Amino acid sequence: MKKARGTLQQRAHQRIKEYILNTGFYPGQHIRHVEVSRALGMSRTPAREAMQRLVEEGLVVHLPNRGYFVTEMTAREAEELYELREILEVFCVQQAIHKSSTKQLGGLRQLLDVYKDSTNGRVTRQTLLVDRDFHLRIAQLAGNDMVYKLLVSVLDKIIMKRNIERIAPLDAKTGFKRHAIILKAIENRDEREAVQQIREHIRRGKIRVLEQVNKKNEFWLGEAADDVRSVPV
Repeated sequence: MKKARGTLQQRAHQRIKEYILNTGFYPGQHIRHVEVSRALGMSRTPAREAMQRLVEEGLVVHLPNRGYFVTEMTAREAEELYELREILEVFCVQQAIHKSSTKQLGGLRQLLDVYKDSTNGRVTRQTLLVDRDFHLRIAQLAGNDMVYKLLVSVLDKIIMKRNIERIAPLDAKTGFKRHAIILKAIENRDEREAVQQIREHIRRGKIRVLEQVNKKNEFWLGEAADDVRSVPV
């Protein structure tokens, strides 16, 4: 009975997590778990338990008497996520070079074509998800389940907490070009080039995210200063 309940909770957690990722909830947005449970056709209890698990994972926050909200990324969290991401993805690229078959790399190239199509026009949450899938496919080729699951967690946090409106279409196109270079290096079994390219790709991504976080912090500081100046003395 306990195992069945645990399986139900796991399914509810995964479905709600995917729902939040795929429906474009943005950082700071209120998530009404009752509406989410209704949209997914599940009862409120497993939905509430799934939301609590997302709180424990740092993806959402629960405020008493207010409800659940998508967590906003801090500069420190961005630094830590991208440092961990670099370690994981360098390992995955190295392993994929030695373990992947030509057929498997053909599948990765097809995924790259899908990503190229997603970069036409403005950047959406779907663009980021296709980007994520490219990196996760490389992780699958590495053949380490623990590393794969950890990378899923890292990438999902980055995507859910990133402000899409501040991502320029040019950034997505630049990302596609870098992906193409990384894939070419893997196909050529050029470990040195592949590692160099994945490092640069992730470090540039970290710079972009930190710029977004810092700009938002500057905005809030400016708002606070205006409020202080408006107080009569």
